[in-house]
Amino acid sequence: MAAAAVLSGKSRLRRVAAGLRGRLIRNARDPLASGSTVEVPEPVRRYLTFAIPAGARAIRTATLRQAGEFRMGGVGSAWKSLKATQSFSSTPPAFVWDARIRLAPLISIRVHDSYLDGEGAICATAASLIPLVNREGTRELNEGALMRFLAEAVWIPTRLIPGEGLRWEEMDAGGARAILEDGDTRVELEFTFGDDGRVESIFSPGRFRDVNGVGVPTPWICRLDEWGRVGGFRVPLAGEVAWLLPEGDLVYWRARISEIRFETTGRITEPRPGPAPSEELPARP
Repeated sequence: MAAAAVLSGKSRLRRVAAGLRGRLIRNARDPLASGSTVEVPEPVRRYLTFAIPAGARAIRTATLRQAGEFRMGGVGSAWKSLKATQSFSSTPPAFVWDARIRLAPLISIRVHDSYLDGEGAICATAASLIPLVNREGTRELNEGALMRFLAEAVWIPTRLIPGEGLRWEEMDAGGARAILEDGDTRVELEFTFGDDGRVESIFSPGRFRDVNGVGVPTPWICRLDEWGRVGGFRVPLAGEVAWLLPEGDLVYWRARISEIRFETTGRITEPRPGPAPSEELPARP
């Protein structure tokens, strides 16, 4: 009976994930004409011409696979094995993260984290049966999820062209602030770029972190590495995410991207980079 209950629970969670992805795909639409890139801050211009090839079609949806580690406790807590599939829609901004975090042999937590129809939601279930978290639609969740979408738009680089609620503000020679609005939700993130255009890190001085059920604004950073080509686009293939706490950085996600698939539209994006560097970066499907 216990085995049957677990199998039934796994089947239900698969249907939940499929339903969330189905909503994302049904709601996705072709992006409108992009805003001009002529007046974006210089670091953003470098990034767009680095990441988006000449004649590229705008990305409508994307799906990627991650493999790495996750931890749910404090700075000294143990890392757990992570495998996840994530889907994105450029317009409207949306994502679905379907993750399995292995706690012990035969025991995992299944997490569904999403931003759909302007609302953030998170649901976590242990051993396919035991509910751990089930929250949605609060201001803190909505802002945190849209902020996550904006940071992870480096995996759908045409979404970082101005327009569709996104604009850029100059910070300094190596950085720029991205501002994204979706309905009543508005978020900001600070991007730091390398001289070649790669995004090196993405920072928020106050993303909401859950502390005993209360959203506490906390400095948060995403660090990116190992850029490669996927369908002509340049995207990061590894990274880590951390809360910056007084007692030290709490890195809680670190992973590599094993696969990315894009669905593009018929519209050609505006950026027109010069010749690509001679070296070929690692390709992925």
